[in-house]
Order: sequence, then structure tokens, then C-alpha cells
Amino acid sequence: MKNWLLTSIQGRLALASVLLLPLICGALAWVLERAYSASLLEAQHQKMTTQAYALIASAELESQSLWLPELVTDDRLNQAFSNHYAFAFNHQDNALLWKSLSAQGRLDTVEYDVSELSLGDPKFLRLPISDVPFFHLHYLVEWEDGERVLPFRFVVLETQDAYRQAMEEYRASLWFWLSAVALALIALQFMILKWGLRPIAALSHDLSVIQKGESDSLKGNYPLELQEMTDSINRLISHEAHQRERYRNTLADLAHSIKNPSAIISSALNQAGNSLPDDMRNTSWLQDIEEQNERIDKILSYQLTRAVGGVAAPFNKAVVVKPLCDKICAAMGKVYHDKSM
Repeated sequence: MKNWLLTSIQGRLALASVLLLPLICGALAWVLERAYSASLLEAQHQKMTTQAYALIASAELESQSLWLPELVTDDRLNQAFSNHYAFAFNHQDNALLWKSLSAQGRLDTVEYDVSELSLGDPKFLRLPISDVPFFHLHYLVEWEDGERVLPFRFVVLETQDAYRQAMEEYRASLWFWLSAVALALIALQFMILKWGLRPIAALSHDLSVIQKGESDSLKGNYPLELQEMTDSINRLISHEAHQRERYRNTLADLAHSIKNPSAIISSALNQAGNSLPDDMRNTSWLQDIEEQNERIDKILSYQLTRAVGGVAAPFNKAVVVKPLCDKICAAMGKVYHDKSM
């Protein structure tokens, strides 16, 4: 399996897909989660700013002090344990002037460095109170009382429970669907790889057919990326066939040109041996010449047969043996009709 993953094109692409897709999905999940969190925080900021505006609209200045009704328009600030709170402070001495009914008995003050506030600029923060995570919105405004300007600070608080729950639900849904999409993409990638690499498998099969001698060229319809290679292979096969044909003809001519002198030498030696007296026919030098000539003839026959036949080439065309054997047997039967061939 490991060798297939490292040596096969399909294995390498599959391994790359399996490794990269989870990384891509993880990065995508991180980006989407950050974007969703930013949108929730922005919506929270706008909502709390609207609550501050509503408190400011319901406030009135009486005897150089700020007055707000006990019940405000936002029902969540009127309900106990609603996790929504509102306060109004004198900005000069940080004295508490008003707090919503929801904060009664729960919160009496809000610690914050008021020096960071700017007039008319809502400050949205995420700070814990007694280890409980809260959203804060601080809004500094000024009231004119004749020639005097009185600064007041409105504070709106909300726990982060709803935000965290929304993030957990979104995260669970996001990972579920991204995991499903990743698995679907991996399966689709395998199908695409199998379909895309099918021409290579077809080319490999066609080459094995040629190697077995069942065909003499590549005749399939291959994509453009493989067309140049298949054309080159066909040219190579054709060139190799022509080369073997030329070698075969040259070797046949060489066999005839050498066989004839060898036969003449053998015939001359027989005639010379027959013309000699009986006591000289077994002369060693004459026997040596005959033996060497026979040896030359055998070596020549063997080497020429081997050269013409040769080792099977990778693109040899298959030869049907039985018809050739039948022809040889028929020819030998005619020549040696008196023998049982």
C-alpha cells in the first residue's frame, strides 16, 4: 500500500487530496468561524448601542441630577435574572445615579477606566465581572444646565451566554457540514482520478497487447496530452519493424554469400580426397581442413540463425506456428516421399 501511494500517480494524487482537503477545510472553518463571530459581535454592538440611545432618550435632568424611569422600554432590563443590565453614572465622581430593575440585588457598580472614554463615542468591550464574561457598552454624554455642562455615563451590560451558545451551535453545524463536504470531495476526487487516468490504463493495456504480438500499433483514441507519446511509440514500432526487416535481408544475403564458398570448399575437399590414393585419404592435414570447414559451417549456421531470429523484441508480432509446420511437413513429405516424415 505504501509503495502504491508513493510510486503510482493515482496514489500520489489520492494521498495529496486526503492530506490537503482536511487542512483546507480546517482553514475554511477557522475563517468562517471568525467571520461569524465578528458578525455576532457587530450585531451585539449595534443592539447595545440602541439600548443606550433608548436610555438617553428616556432620561431627564432634574436639579442638576439625572432622572430615569423605573421601568424602561426594553423589557429585558425590567426583568430579574434576564442577564441584561443598565446603569447611569455621574461621570465626574463615578456616583451611581440609576440602575435597571434587572440589576437590583445583583450589581451595584461597574469597574472601568473611564479615562478611555470619548464624548459621543460608544465603547464596546468584552470584560468579565466576578469571573462571568460580559459585554460592556459605555457611552459618555453631556447635559447642558444653563451655563453648566454635566457629564453622565450610561452603561449597558449583557452576559455572553447567548453569544457563546450561538457560537457553539454554529461551530458544531459548521464542522458537521464541512466534514460531510470533505468526505464527499474525497470520494469525488477518487472518481475524478479514476476517470482522468483511464486513458493511461488503456495505453498500458494496448502496450501489453502489442508486446504479446496481438497488434502492431497503438490504435486507441487517446487525449491530447498522450497523443504525442502514442505517435512516438507508433513511429518507434514502425522504425523497429523496418530495421529488423533490413537486418533480416542483410543477414540472408550474408548467409548465401558465405554458405556458397563454404559449400565449394567442402566439395573441393571431397574431390581432393577422392582423387588421392587410399593410403593418403586419411592424411591429418586434409582431415583438419575438413573438420574446420564443417565447424565453420555449423558456427555460421548457428550464428546466422540466432542473428535472424534473435531475442524476442518488445514489439514482435505473434506468429501462428501450426500453418508453418504444416507447410514444412508437406514439403519434406514431397522431398522424402520414400520415408515416413
